[in-house]
Amino acid sequence: MLRRVAVPTLFAAFLLCGAGAPPEGTSVDLAAGASAYEIRRGGCGAPLYRYDIVEPAVHAAVHHRGPRGWTVSGAATVAPGVVTRSNLEQAGDAPSDPEDVYAVGEVIPSADVALTGGWHGTWAGIEGGAGFVLLEGTPFLLPVGTVWIGQPRIFYAWLDAFTGPFTGYLAHDMAAGLGTRQAGWRARLGASPTGLVAALAAPLPGEPAWELGVEAQFNPLDEALDRPATRTLLTARWRPGE
Repeated sequence: MLRRVAVPTLFAAFLLCGAGAPPEGTSVDLAAGASAYEIRRGGCGAPLYRYDIVEPAVHAAVHHRGPRGWTVSGAATVAPGVVTRSNLEQAGDAPSDPEDVYAVGEVIPSADVALTGGWHGTWAGIEGGAGFVLLEGTPFLLPVGTVWIGQPRIFYAWLDAFTGPFTGYLAHDMAAGLGTRQAGWRARLGASPTGLVAALAAPLPGEPAWELGVEAQFNPLDEALDRPATRTLLTARWRPGE
């Protein structure tokens, strides 16, 4: 298996992990960007390989929040990883498993869909459901959830399980942090077992129906790898009713 933490490319109800309550009415979230990270395959008597991966990602999600706070959301992502470098790190006596050997230029397929529902109020919210992820041709079905509490106009705390978007090596099973939602911008900062995440978004001047932003993640925690894993996404939110 790929040397990844938890299950990669599983996106939950929110485009931005820990984003708090979605806006009332219908909204559409879009994101596009890429991750860059390393993986190690093989070992335990077999040859050990190290690969550099660049993983472009495209994501879309639709949310609907009713006037009483009840919310339903659906999301889908495509994030194929491309092997850009291959190194034999250590020779072995046993033969290599064919699943551990990648060629430069080979594409590692990855995609997911998620459906969640829940309730969001003024001071707290909770949402949960299921996510289906395809990783190296193998399907997984996992629970997805998020909870937040606080006053978004000041600060709120959030906790997510199997949410994102966090692709490739930057996947996580749990993450937590703080966020704020002001009149002209919103931001959040958090941490997971695989790194730090930060996001900032603001309405487009003169176009209140559109919100643009950027999200970045950095993993400085794995000393076994030569360089940290990074991910950057450009994000957009469209509210058709405005």
